[in-house]
Amino acid sequence: MVALAIISLGIFSFSVCQAQLHQQQRQLIIKLTAARLAKEASAGYYCTHRSTTIKRGPYVAVARKGYAEVTFQQDRILRIGG
Repeated sequence: MVALAIISLGIFSFSVCQAQLHQQQRQLIIKLTAARLAKEASAGYYCTHRSTTIKRGPYVAVARKGYAEVTFQQDRILRIGG
């Protein structure tokens, strides 16, 4: 009976840790994608000296004079500069 409780606790802990790692991986992918889009939008502004907007699915990157920002599902997740 005690062994069964210990095994059950181990399985529960494993599933909780796995869910947390999945959530952390998702957040890191969102941040990496945002950084890449901000870089691309900044390069577009640098070349044209005009406001640059890039839309990729739920991501929107905007670069203007002095800053670049990226939103994901209408939440700002990255702002660089001003």
